[in-house]
Amino acid sequence: MTTTRDPRGRPWRCEGTAMAPPLLLMAKLLVLELWVGGSLPALGDLHLPFLPSLDAWQPHAGVFRGLVLTLFFAAAALLFFNVSVRAACGVLGMTVLLSLLAAKPQFRNHIAIVGFLLLLAGLHRAEERPWLIHGQYALVYFGAFLNKLLDADWWHGRFMHAWLGSAHPTIFYQWLTTWLPAGFVSRALSWTAMSAELAVLLLLLRPRTRPAAVWVILLFHGGIFVFTVGARFGHFLEALMIGLLAFLHWPRGEVRYDHDDRAARWCGPLLRLLDWDRKAVRGGIRREPGCWLAWQAEDGRHAVNLAALRHLLGYSTGFYVGLFVADLLVSRLMPWKAGFILTVLAGLAVVLVFLPTPLCPGRRRPIRPAAGLTATR
Repeated sequence: MTTTRDPRGRPWRCEGTAMAPPLLLMAKLLVLELWVGGSLPALGDLHLPFLPSLDAWQPHAGVFRGLVLTLFFAAAALLFFNVSVRAACGVLGMTVLLSLLAAKPQFRNHIAIVGFLLLLAGLHRAEERPWLIHGQYALVYFGAFLNKLLDADWWHGRFMHAWLGSAHPTIFYQWLTTWLPAGFVSRALSWTAMSAELAVLLLLLRPRTRPAAVWVILLFHGGIFVFTVGARFGHFLEALMIGLLAFLHWPRGEVRYDHDDRAARWCGPLLRLLDWDRKAVRGGIRREPGCWLAWQAEDGRHAVNLAALRHLLGYSTGFYVGLFVADLLVSRLMPWKAGFILTVLAGLAVVLVFLPTPLCPGRRRPIRPAAGLTATR
């Protein structure tokens, strides 16, 4: 067992705090998404509030905004420097949600989901399963499915046709309607969306099927991104993807790995670059012939070769921060069409690499020793 260094004052660290590492990483990335997504300027606005009691602040709207922003940035500083992270996360969520309640014109779904994710993340201790966030995802897809189910325009495809044919015309929809009747295409897309949302809801209800729910979410929203040629709905897509970190079963304590000479030139430097928490320890595993990379966690899980690489990447803070930064740079600095193509190709590559998902169903079961791997004692 290794002793985790004090993470306070080290924004890049996610281990050793009162929050589970993937939840802390999720919270930090969500705060960054509020910033780069342009949602911060609206925080603290007071105009036509949802809560009548907030009208009392109208003569002091500037003071109200100042208090909200002060609380937000103070909590963000504590979160990033790993000080009282649960309280900081809760304050961040409450300030975001309070800002939405204070101004009806500023309400946006992509801001609301960030506020709820931050608030619920702060309610969980490091050692417990984040069931509140799992429940939030189930509620999101239940609401989306029910909203469509009760709308006759979705049953008959009229909403989809108006959206993809006029409001947000896309080349893929136009191409399909040249070969097939527009009514058939719009109905097929409508029922596909409703079926996917119902499938996600049902899969989220059982711990053993949650990994499948995560894959349906990734493929469903990835498909929407491609079909609508890059629509992100504010930063809803990014927030939804970042929130999936709450479904990761992050290994506790020390992680050991070892590789042979063929992989030493690229594998070692890559893992050291991405392992910001310094969890992975080389050595301590005796590899057998045909095993070029071995991975083992303290909870008994282990894997070899490509599966081991997936685990080492999937449990590295630097990997997810790298994806976040890469997506930001591509979307901001590259021409729109080239950036869209590169994003789709990169997303497809990541999906193909991680198809045997490292997401755990939440119920730990004994794993028999993997072929090609022997742990030393």
